[in-house]
Amino acid sequence: MTISLAERHAALLNTPAALAFLAAPGFPLPDATAIRRVGSATVRDFLQTGLLLRAALEESAGIAPDHSILDIGCGWGRLALPLAARLEARGRYLGMDAAAEAVAWCRRNIAEADPRFRFHHADIRNSYANPRGRIPAARAVLLPWEERFDRVVAFSLFTHLLPDATARYLAEAARLCRPGGQLVATFFLLDTQARAAMQAGRSDRTFPVAHGIAQIADPAVPEDAVAYDAAEILALLDAAGFDAEWRPGAWCPRGEPPFEYQDLVVARRRGVVRAGGARGAVTGLSGGAIRGWAREADGAPAPLCLRVGGEVVARSTAREGADFAIDLPAHLLGREVRDLHVLAGDEDLPLLARPRVLLADPAEELARAWRIEAVQRGFWRIDSLAWQPDGAVEGVAWAIPPRAVPPDRPPHLVLAGAQVPLVPTGAAEDALGAALGLAPGGLRPFHRFRIDGELPARGASLRLCGADGAAWAPVEGRAVPGQAPEGALAPVLDGLAAAEGLRVATGLSLAALVPRLDVPADALALLEATPLGAARLVVALEGLDVWEAAGEAALVAALARVLTPGALVVAGMPGALALLGGEGGTARLLAWLRQGLVVLPEAPPGRRAIRSEAHLRTAWGTAFEVLRVDQAALSGLRDLVVLRRRR
Repeated sequence: MTISLAERHAALLNTPAALAFLAAPGFPLPDATAIRRVGSATVRDFLQTGLLLRAALEESAGIAPDHSILDIGCGWGRLALPLAARLEARGRYLGMDAAAEAVAWCRRNIAEADPRFRFHHADIRNSYANPRGRIPAARAVLLPWEERFDRVVAFSLFTHLLPDATARYLAEAARLCRPGGQLVATFFLLDTQARAAMQAGRSDRTFPVAHGIAQIADPAVPEDAVAYDAAEILALLDAAGFDAEWRPGAWCPRGEPPFEYQDLVVARRRGVVRAGGARGAVTGLSGGAIRGWAREADGAPAPLCLRVGGEVVARSTAREGADFAIDLPAHLLGREVRDLHVLAGDEDLPLLARPRVLLADPAEELARAWRIEAVQRGFWRIDSLAWQPDGAVEGVAWAIPPRAVPPDRPPHLVLAGAQVPLVPTGAAEDALGAALGLAPGGLRPFHRFRIDGELPARGASLRLCGADGAAWAPVEGRAVPGQAPEGALAPVLDGLAAAEGLRVATGLSLAALVPRLDVPADALALLEATPLGAARLVVALEGLDVWEAAGEAALVAALARVLTPGALVVAGMPGALALLGGEGGTARLLAWLRQGLVVLPEAPPGRRAIRSEAHLRTAWGTAFEVLRVDQAALSGLRDLVVLRRRR
């Protein structure tokens, strides 16, 4: 009996492992807008599609636990999420995409939580996915380094590429696929049966317009849907160094049962598979170091050697997890060098060979990376806020505009619907301005403001908006009390922000939750002395110090011990925007953007000051749900975190 595609999918999605993944995928999920961009209507649909893509890869080419996988067109991690259960510690996954927003999301929410996963952005132009990209697809370099993968995956990629781009991508796939490895890709392939079905109106899609060797569906957006003659694709794969076969898809009825919706091509990379010896790859050359992974055939870390001009300039050994970082000698930075080689193992397996290469100075890389990555929606904070004898409120705000905002369109504060003008102080931040590519004196982020008249009786949110009315981050603004507080101002503002954050996350008020335990920043000793299950709420607005791994685990365990199931933690933790303060702030912020972790100079030894939301979900997730993280909601640019004890 022939099983339909729908029946096969239903069987795959109803296995115990699939149902467990759908209930708890183990990572944060994209928002509804991102999910719709990749053609999924709901979160469940997004996760189910990822499971089906993984099943297609497993059934067509197989996945070994230690495989290295390149996912071209990874999007928002749809395939990465279900692959986590298939790869062991030695496995590797690299997702590449032309959509910068998707790659940034995957780095924050997947790569920061799991070192097996990496993501790379290539700004390649495509009328369907990235119409403003800088790099023509016909000249694309998918990865600007040398690495070989056991599996190269391209689902729903070539269905959006025109002929010159398709030829280029296949050549790049061959460069990056290990001899004996396999390319698994989907296409719309045209053969006699497909053309007959389209002519008879029996196919889901038609491709009426010729475009070189391709047929396209919509001339207005050529890359919206692209089909190729099957013989042309097999010829291109052969020329690129692959031996290929294909299986029909359900988009067009043919004589045999479909494998998936699109036609699936499985192509084996020709070449001799080397037995034994070291394996590895160079995955990055930046920040004054060469990074990658290398291991011997038995899995042991491999020795490494860096040669320049025939001379050995550095030696190293991969760490236990096979990752390595070889620091470049300072005298080579900022220079073009000749004949650079990275060799691994006792047999000197070449991981990288460049006849000429410019070793960029890390400071120059930092400035370039800041200009590319940093200012998306604008950053702002309240540096000071004080009540005056006449009842007015005066303060100083600090703001960096988004890149697209002209300097002659200043922002303004908004309080209860009324605009509060900002007056520039003239003070410049030249170190940060240099990283933004501005001349000395070009960045003047400090502004004074004054709020006259009575404030709203119950307090209000003070927000910063650009001339176009768009709110800058943090979009939620800062709570301002409705009357002059007694004593220090910061605790009052923090208390208001905490109460609002708790209300939004749970619908409950601070006053309604008793017994309550207030703890200082160094909370462990107090928590260990507190009776078991003594509190329904722990408030730590001074901040819970996030320790090194062992200390952090002890803190999580101590909090879990004193809280009843379902109880809450409302805490302050050093926020990412605090990284901009002080000397070297730009470097610290960029390190956090890329790695999700930085150590502040003033932090006590062994203590890590800034952690990402993804880290909280991983390190605290066994005992707590992360209900809310409000960036820079508390004084000192600390994040407000609301956690709930798991039942």
